[in-house]
Amino acid sequence: MATRGWENISRMDITRRELRMQQEPARRSKYRNVKTVIGSETFDSKREANHWVYLTHLAASGQITQLRRQQSFDLLVWHHDGPRLGAHYIADFAFIDADGKLHVQDVKGGQATKTQLYRLKAKWLYLQTGIEIEEIQ
Repeated sequence: MATRGWENISRMDITRRELRMQQEPARRSKYRNVKTVIGSETFDSKREANHWVYLTHLAASGQITQLRRQQSFDLLVWHHDGPRLGAHYIADFAFIDADGKLHVQDVKGGQATKTQLYRLKAKWLYLQTGIEIEEIQ
């Protein structure tokens, strides 16, 4: 039975436990990044927010166009009856430079943030589309 072991727990014990949980500080993120808000935009890290500010200045000066955040790319798998959606890669930033070249950028905090899944999706995107992800340190 699911309630086994709870016979001797009082309502006061539960209340004390709830109070302790409320007083505990928030957990630190896995990669120690700090969410940052600029205007109405929320970024996963200070580094990502700073890079966004830099890119918006480039866009304002006309050096880049079509600046986008959280750009999604479909990653396809091929079956006998044609391609199907396998996964998505979501880039931090995507834009087109003055020469008309598409740039896809991902802000990374260090070697530890390059997970196996990220590496797989980056290679998959490159093999499927020829787009190479620019990692911003």
